[in-house]
Amino acid sequence: MDPNIQPLTPDILARMRAALPSLSWPKVDPESSWRKSYRIWESVGMGWNDNLQSRVLGSLVLERSPIDSSRFKLKVRSQLLMIHNPDGPYGGLREIEADLECELDALATPRRWRVVNRFHRHGQVMEHLPLLIEGRFEDGLISSSINGRPQALEIAAPWSNEWCLFEALPRMAAGDPTEQRFQQLHQMRSALPDQRLFRRAEADYVSSHYGPLRCFSQTGYANLPIDYWVDDKGDLPFVTNLHTAYIIDDQAEAKIERILKDKVMLQFEKEELAQ
Repeated sequence: MDPNIQPLTPDILARMRAALPSLSWPKVDPESSWRKSYRIWESVGMGWNDNLQSRVLGSLVLERSPIDSSRFKLKVRSQLLMIHNPDGPYGGLREIEADLECELDALATPRRWRVVNRFHRHGQVMEHLPLLIEGRFEDGLISSSINGRPQALEIAAPWSNEWCLFEALPRMAAGDPTEQRFQQLHQMRSALPDQRLFRRAEADYVSSHYGPLRCFSQTGYANLPIDYWVDDKGDLPFVTNLHTAYIIDDQAEAKIERILKDKVMLQFEKEELAQ
């Protein structure tokens, strides 16, 4: 890797005005009911000037609710701006809504799921492009379908999904952070083998803005190395790779709606940047 290129960290995000230095978030019990909202952000070019050389890609909202002592529900809503839409960056939106039933284990293994992908163009759903994924994991086998057609999947336990790892990391950080080797089912339809999730203590540091941060990393096939940053309260406010970040932000969905409405790539108002 070029020595001048560094993976994103929370403090670099603050320098690039992707995350406000005054950013704060409430503590939640990782095994209780909770709702977390993240803004999905990408660095473009130097990225020093907010709204010009960096951009909002979308939002991710996760809602967790326990079922019993061994299972929980995870509701997911993701909005992704179709930046390269031929009608311009404001004309398209990909929306993902998912309902998963997961095991309360180290990787939050999904047991049943329903994922709906919708594509919007200028505020209208593109009716010819829906994508419905349904499946279950029983007796060590995955049964899945896409738009009603059976999907052949070669994946073996242990396995997980990127949304489920957002739930699993705070629990892992609170207990024994044993290294996990697994397969990942990306967006519940594409298998990524040879994934490794591990504690990377040498990357820990005390942020000048966000306090002590512990680092957990994921490497593996078809994934850029991913860093999960856990704060001293056990929460997960940042997830980063080389150029993309998930930044906790309870206004993330509202910002996407504002971008689509006003057709201006604003992440923050001037008053927020002055804080």
